[in-house]
Amino acid sequence: MNLATAAAAPSRLRALAGRLRELAAAVHRREPRGLHDLRVTCRRLEVELRLWYARRDVAEAREQVRRLRRAAGPAREQEVVAALLRAGRSGARAIPPAVRAPWIRALEAAVAEAIPHLPGTQAWARLDAQLEHAAAVSTREGDAARALRARTRYRRWQAQARRRLAAGLASGDIEPLHRARLAVKRWRYAEERLAAAGARLRRRELRDWQRRLGDLNDRALLIEFAAQSGPQGQPYVRRLESLRRAAVRRLPQPRAGLSSVRRPQA
Repeated sequence: MNLATAAAAPSRLRALAGRLRELAAAVHRREPRGLHDLRVTCRRLEVELRLWYARRDVAEAREQVRRLRRAAGPAREQEVVAALLRAGRSGARAIPPAVRAPWIRALEAAVAEAIPHLPGTQAWARLDAQLEHAAAVSTREGDAARALRARTRYRRWQAQARRRLAAGLASGDIEPLHRARLAVKRWRYAEERLAAAGARLRRRELRDWQRRLGDLNDRALLIEFAAQSGPQGQPYVRRLESLRRAAVRRLPQPRAGLSSVRRPQA
């Protein structure tokens, strides 16, 4: 967490803001992965703002990024469920193709209807202005102060991710595992940004855990969709939840960068 990394923080904000503008245009063009990449970049920007800057200096920018990410959330979740149903992944094969087909059509139509209503040019221009303010305010601090803040927050997020992963594995329930996924993701983004000592092995393990927890989150979205699909979906909820629980039990013992986490005994 050297001073050169801290000094690069304002330019990093501008780069992420430019990437978000490109992705927003890609979403409206219905490019593949547009919604996914937009939300990932929003999360990376949120981590950047929290890692390097005092809360009071970037409060408006953080809130704007959060609003933009959440605005794209429902469409992205519908897109994910449609993809699961189409590919028969994450338990979707338990649902007959004759049931899946109309669900896929309805989900794809909902995504197409939602995209034109997502935040447009004005919202992204507002974010640009807020990020420029954040970058300007940051000059009041020295690089050493920013580096110290980043180190402190990184360690806090690391400990939080370990606790949340342990809690999620112990319960196996949807919400604790969802919280663990978000915490691991934040730790990974900070790890990549700071290039911490021993980071290569740890980043690989964090990516693996993010993928595993992402699959469980996809399963949870599918269960929620089936539960909300009325009499047609209700018969599949119990089976899908059983498959999700089985996937939780198959999770490996955390090691390396997550070595402090202990897998509960079955």
